[in-house]
Amino acid sequence: MSQLEKTKPVPSLLPREFKLSGQIGEPGQTEKLSFGSLMHQIASGLKRGYKESEIVDALIRALSPHSSLRSYVETLCDLSLAKLRRILRVHYREKAASEVYQQLATVCQQSNESPQQFLLRALDLRNKVNFASQESDCEFNYGLSLIQQTFAKSFETGLRDDILASNLRATLRTPGLTDGELMKQVNELASQQAERNTKLATEHQKTTKVNFCEVPKGEEEEPRTKNPHGDGSQKSSLKSAR
Repeated sequence: MSQLEKTKPVPSLLPREFKLSGQIGEPGQTEKLSFGSLMHQIASGLKRGYKESEIVDALIRALSPHSSLRSYVETLCDLSLAKLRRILRVHYREKAASEVYQQLATVCQQSNESPQQFLLRALDLRNKVNFASQESDCEFNYGLSLIQQTFAKSFETGLRDDILASNLRATLRTPGLTDGELMKQVNELASQQAERNTKLATEHQKTTKVNFCEVPKGEEEEPRTKNPHGDGSQKSSLKSAR
């Protein structure tokens, strides 16, 4: 065996432990992990082959050391990932699947919201319904197909611009449509519609300005006010002078 082979480091046989990127704090703390980010990291860990027990340990380590929540979960026996997920859902005050589904079904674009921003908000609600439906204690699993159909219908009917909604109708009904393809289409059509609206508004301003500056013929001068006494007043003045 050569000296190089002798000094070559031996790879560790111990698997690398699962770690969360961030810390679990109180709801509303922007510098802490959101519930959506937490669920995404859990799903990613499961896909990479980590055991549920390893993910549970990582979740407990990510809790604030002196929080009541960490103290509570550390005293639970046989804490499963499903049970810890339910506890975290309550901790983050996340709504049940039925409530989030109702929000998705009635979502509308706000007056100060662009079509692109509205799309992202609707997509977020769609994903939240999907996450909530996968919980073991969920009363009704809506299924990906129903959730996607509801999202497509709500996004189309919730848009403030009817022309944009009409132009997107065929796209939203495309089988297998990806989020990336939809985002691209919404961005292109929304930009075109915004440019069209700007041109129409500019043309309207020009027309209004021209009409305002035009003066009708025959009305260049205001008629002078007549003497209310007429000629009779002048005659009286002459008689007095005599």
